[in-house]
Amino acid sequence: MPQLVGLPCVVCRQPVESILEGRFCGGCGGAVHNECMRPPVAEEGVDHCPNCGAVGRQEVAAHLDVQRKNRAGQRPGRDPAQGPFPVSQVCPACGHTEYRQTRPQRLIAFSWDRICSACQTRYTPPTPIWAAILFILVGLPMVGVGTTSVILRVLNGNLAGTSAMACEGFGAVLGVLAIIQGVRALLYPGKV
Repeated sequence: MPQLVGLPCVVCRQPVESILEGRFCGGCGGAVHNECMRPPVAEEGVDHCPNCGAVGRQEVAAHLDVQRKNRAGQRPGRDPAQGPFPVSQVCPACGHTEYRQTRPQRLIAFSWDRICSACQTRYTPPTPIWAAILFILVGLPMVGVGTTSVILRVLNGNLAGTSAMACEGFGAVLGVLAIIQGVRALLYPGKV
């Protein structure tokens, strides 16, 4: 069961501050303040929760399903190559801009991950443009030096330094990966 405190009320959209002031609705499953609970108003074509009166019961249920999957570490529709958390400047689940920071789980991160203060969705801020350029500028010499060293060793017949050649080749591969990451961050700003 998800934690109630901090979730937005399905009626007033304000966060539930304490377990004494709110609960989970038995009808739609959303967090709701005790003061906001009210019987639904009968309106033609409007979907109300039968218990709390929240408008858009299907939207609430879909949002709760996304929250449950986010907490379980599942990312619906996410490309596993993009990492474990969605990349966004604001909360990808509710669009809220307020957050608290948490330690990132990636090896290279330019800022801490964020947890939305409204719906508790964890997300990663995008790679800054300066970092994308830095990836490219660092990757180019690594590729150049590593590739040139390997080619010169092979052409000179100096295969005795196989371990040195492996290190130089590995440096070139890291350079290529850095360039790819930098180009991706420039081509898809705010998404990588």
